[in-house]
Amino acid sequence: AYVLQTSESQAGATVSARVRVSTGGGWSEWSDARVTSIAAPPTCTAALTGAIVTTATTTQEFEGDGEAASFELACPVISVTSVTVDGAAATWTLSDQVVTLATAPADGAVVAIEYEHAPSAHGGAILSAMPLSLDLGGTGDLWRVSVTCAHQARQVEPGGSTTHAQGDAIAHIEMGGSGVVPCQPIMGGGYDVEVVCVDTATGLESEPVTLGFAAMWASPAVAPTATVEIVDGQAVITPASSSHAEGETCRIWRHTADGAALCREDAEWGLPYVDRVPPYGDACAYVVEAVTADGDHAWSDVAYELPGAQVTIDWATGSVELPYNVELRSNWEKGFERREHM
Repeated sequence: AYVLQTSESQAGATVSARVRVSTGGGWSEWSDARVTSIAAPPTCTAALTGAIVTTATTTQEFEGDGEAASFELACPVISVTSVTVDGAAATWTLSDQVVTLATAPADGAVVAIEYEHAPSAHGGAILSAMPLSLDLGGTGDLWRVSVTCAHQARQVEPGGSTTHAQGDAIAHIEMGGSGVVPCQPIMGGGYDVEVVCVDTATGLESEPVTLGFAAMWASPAVAPTATVEIVDGQAVITPASSSHAEGETCRIWRHTADGAALCREDAEWGLPYVDRVPPYGDACAYVVEAVTADGDHAWSDVAYELPGAQVTIDWATGSVELPYNVELRSNWEKGFERREHM
């Protein structure tokens, strides 16, 4: 078989081909012409939908020195909306990120420049809140979506941390059919999204569509407050109902020298929770964590003291000191329960 090489510029063209063969006795007659069309690669469209901000407005002020007439702006400029010198409109020109006045302002004069620019250094878009979706379109029948981390991102939680290095793949999706695709919650940071549309009948792929954005939450989590009381040797932890924003969920952790262990995933604000076996030691505390609908985290450590002479644990030597003449009973359960209001 012979493969006829074509280029994208020939897509959609009609090709006519004839063949003949050569044997020891010479060439055969030409075959009848076969006519075919060169398939065109599919098109692809993609857009981010949700709480997406694509422009921001900033006013920068400079002090004149009587000589300089040019002033460099901090961000790549989309458009300049206002230039004033001591409050009066000025004549100016723009080149790249530099605004040049018709005359140099006087020494000590205040030059105020208001301009629109991309809201982030990455991708020119900011995701301020979840949910996030992708609106996919095109002429193929299969879409491939890949999401990668644009730079290192790290999310810290009481029980540890999650780190994504630059270029790490966050998600890869293949779907048949266009439409709006909801995205999973993500950490704050910068991301690159690449979308390719495929025509499965021909195997041809579209040119990739690349979208960039930075997740910067408009409503970040705020560290909550809580109280811990020791009642009959049990710890009663109450997350304050007034210390969280609407929509935030609550998690309670038990923190010891060995680290943090999650006690309650779906705690309710304002309700007391009982730990029947609070741990001993100077490093022990309870951690009350607030998690926003966007997936942002904030927490507070709440310390406590156990009354009276109790078991003393020396973490440095690995020894346990028991008080004299005391009876100890335990069923070795580490129960954690919610105390309902009566």
